[in-house]
Amino acid sequence: MSSAEIIWLRDDPASALDDFASALDAAEQATLAGFQHPQRQRSFILSRTLLRHILAPKLDVAKSTIVFSRRENGRLALASDSPWQFSLSHAAGLVAVMVARADCGVDIEVQRPVPFEKIARRYFSAAENAWLAQCDAASREHHFFRLWTLKEASVKALHEGLANNLSRLAFDVSAEPARLIDPGYGVQVFQQVDAGVYLAGATVATGPVSWKVCPANVEDL
Repeated sequence: MSSAEIIWLRDDPASALDDFASALDAAEQATLAGFQHPQRQRSFILSRTLLRHILAPKLDVAKSTIVFSRRENGRLALASDSPWQFSLSHAAGLVAVMVARADCGVDIEVQRPVPFEKIARRYFSAAENAWLAQCDAASREHHFFRLWTLKEASVKALHEGLANNLSRLAFDVSAEPARLIDPGYGVQVFQQVDAGVYLAGATVATGPVSWKVCPANVEDL
């Protein structure tokens, strides 16, 4: 059985990140300097710190020795050869990192007012839109975020573009666990919803996946 691990945290704005920022390498420091919004800066610092935190024991190296690079498609990867793949996500002060020995994707979202019906009409499948329409009006936004996070995580795992593939990757969330309507994509998914936080992971696998999902605190890093 393959395995996948997700660690996520909620940023505490009162926590100083100076030590984490100073530990970033030169390329990351340059990227950080290009962000104007303080929350985007904090999310970047935390995502790279969290990524090294989860990878270091798997690689059996010190966090400071881990270097990242960009593939030709722009996807972030380890600069050295390794079977470990990873994915990052952040939203509204939340940061999530997923690691697996196969292509993977993670998405984290906070439930908030969005024009979800308009978005669903554009990006969801006919079956998903029909199911949303028959849901109780009070629960439609909730189910929209369930579908959206599952789709985004799966698109990341498959290295597909969001705009053209969200409707193709259709899910049934009418029962637990959520499932792909067309299982031919070879993607296994996980979802956790708690107090308005939607977390979804996906990894390329033909069989069951052992999922390990852990919340963390800034102090843990």
